[in-house]
Amino acid sequence: KCSVQSSCRPAPAQCMMTVCQEERGCGNGRESPRVSESGCLDVGAFRNFEPLLAASQEYARLSGCRFRSGSFDGIAGSRTRTNGSLISSSSWPADKEAEQRRAAKLLAAPQVCTFTARLQRECPEQELVEELEKAHRTAVAECVRNGMIAMCRKLELWPPLPSPSSVDADDCSYEDVSAPVPVVAQRLFNDEARRERCRAALGGHCPLSRKASTAAFLLDFADGAGVALPELPDTFTMMIQEFTERSSEWEQEQLEERLRKQEQQEHSDNPFVEPGTFLHSTGQFFSVSLGGNVLYATVTATGDLFRGGGKALVGGSASCFLREKIGEKNSREENNHDYF
Repeated sequence: KCSVQSSCRPAPAQCMMTVCQEERGCGNGRESPRVSESGCLDVGAFRNFEPLLAASQEYARLSGCRFRSGSFDGIAGSRTRTNGSLISSSSWPADKEAEQRRAAKLLAAPQVCTFTARLQRECPEQELVEELEKAHRTAVAECVRNGMIAMCRKLELWPPLPSPSSVDADDCSYEDVSAPVPVVAQRLFNDEARRERCRAALGGHCPLSRKASTAAFLLDFADGAGVALPELPDTFTMMIQEFTERSSEWEQEQLEERLRKQEQQEHSDNPFVEPGTFLHSTGQFFSVSLGGNVLYATVTATGDLFRGGGKALVGGSASCFLREKIGEKNSREENNHDYF
């Protein structure tokens, strides 16, 4: 198999940001001024594959913008991926949809055959190799973005409320995963909102999404031609790993904060609240909130209570409450005795 080695290396920390800015057409997250022609595939995005993409527009529309090498088995002018030999046409169903698919495949087949042969050469053309590297980076960047959006939805940060005040409405630089998780989430949300505006303005087509779909189509084609695709670049791997770790930490922090608030609410609703478990063992420390005053004591061997801090508590029902809670067996009989 031929091998396409990605030129994206983990050393440059800006690799992911550069790729995504190329996707947007600028460095600040604003819409790209380029508006491609209509169609499922963005023919102009990968110029060296333009004849193949132009001929495959109808096929891509019918296939969900994916290329399947098996679709061309039995199509005149196409070749098998195993031995490259021509295959003659076979009989086809006469129904209308089948005829549409067959016509689309017949239209694409000559270019499928030509570009398959070009990629299967012992030394493929450098222009095609570089274009596939570009397609690979584009497709991987889109996959990383989709994974990050899924994580934000899971964390209920789609969008984050309230919106981070440091993030402008046109700030789409979500590639900086060192930023706080809500900031990254807001930038991702801004980026998605920008794509939705593009779709509304361009009749349902978003140039960024079309380019990513075209890149995936080309990678499917290269795989069908027997070209070995590069591994996931380390830069993208580290990016999604860091965002996943930071998201987990943020989720844990939010859980702990909710538990603290819940505990505080319980304390305010009930004057007799146990901040922890009352301890019965000798010499152990405990605390209790009574009417807003936190009292601290130590359990002695005889069951007596000695004040460790806070206000003194004098007898009555409160002392009976404390005796019941700590299981004091040898409590004094005097209800008005000061135990602290």
